[in-house]
Amino acid sequence: AQRAQGVMAKVNEAWVAGNMGPARRLISDGVYVRFQAQLMLLKSQGLRNAMADWSVVACDLLAAEADAKWDSVHVKMVGQARDKDVPATLSAEAAAAEAKRAPLVRYEEVWSFLRKRGSKSKNGVPALEGRCPNCGADLPVSDVVRCEFCKAVVNSGEHDWVLAEITQPEEWRPWMTNAEISGLAELQAKDPAVSRQELEDRASVVFWKWIDARVTGQRTRFERFCLRPGQPPADQQRLAQVAVGSAELVDVTLGQDGLDRCQIEVTWSASFDGDQPQNQVNHVVLGRLATATSKGGLNSLDCPNCRGPLADSDLAKCNFCGEPLAGGKHEWSLEAVL
Repeated sequence: AQRAQGVMAKVNEAWVAGNMGPARRLISDGVYVRFQAQLMLLKSQGLRNAMADWSVVACDLLAAEADAKWDSVHVKMVGQARDKDVPATLSAEAAAAEAKRAPLVRYEEVWSFLRKRGSKSKNGVPALEGRCPNCGADLPVSDVVRCEFCKAVVNSGEHDWVLAEITQPEEWRPWMTNAEISGLAELQAKDPAVSRQELEDRASVVFWKWIDARVTGQRTRFERFCLRPGQPPADQQRLAQVAVGSAELVDVTLGQDGLDRCQIEVTWSASFDGDQPQNQVNHVVLGRLATATSKGGLNSLDCPNCRGPLADSDLAKCNFCGEPLAGGKHEWSLEAVL
């Protein structure tokens, strides 16, 4: 509970500052991209979120689970705060004053933490304390998540607990066993490192990049995450108040047209063109060459070929080894949103 509250405080601090970089070591790439995209949506409207009187009201363990690859802990987080979307041009003091006038509202979320099976935490909470959870070296306070000493990716879940999913309580349920997902066991038979948790985190990354592309109309930032150039379409649309309730793997198919595919059901809501938010359910279809294999962790924004930390996570070509990153050669890429 103490660790969960510490992570929540760091995430909240980064959110209010408008930059998730300082909290990135504590959260998976899927959660990181989610928050960054939400900040981008606010910025596109000339806004930012101001908050006052934030606190954790309760922190209750809901479930602890384990499968062949991951240990998971699900915690119900209850917080309260005064918050208000204010013009981005306001000073920090003026924005805080605006938030102070907002009503105090309580909210609930389920935070799911993952750690690779068999990993053991070092003394204390290294990532929260600014240390590498693998070797203990000091980490810079930035969005850099690769330790310069041991080269470990600290937010991959391979070395310590990482926040891997935030779910609305009404959508949350204990994660299913692999046997309940058609085709997953067959995929794992040929790619032992792959896991449903990795696929869902990757789908979250790709989904939020799709939202980003639709809002900004900038396809070049989206190409890395697509299976084929120009697909799927990302027509520009005015979206606001985008929120994801859950992302859940529902199906895996192998070897069709030389590709393995998976479908992840995403429950979300958004305001379209200024209307009231509407609930949506879409299936995100990801494809990857049938000969490709997984790295094993939750990190998906580094180079899948050489594992180099990319200068920009949206690059279509690695700045270290020069490998093209789009097209599903190494990593799961978006084929369609159904």
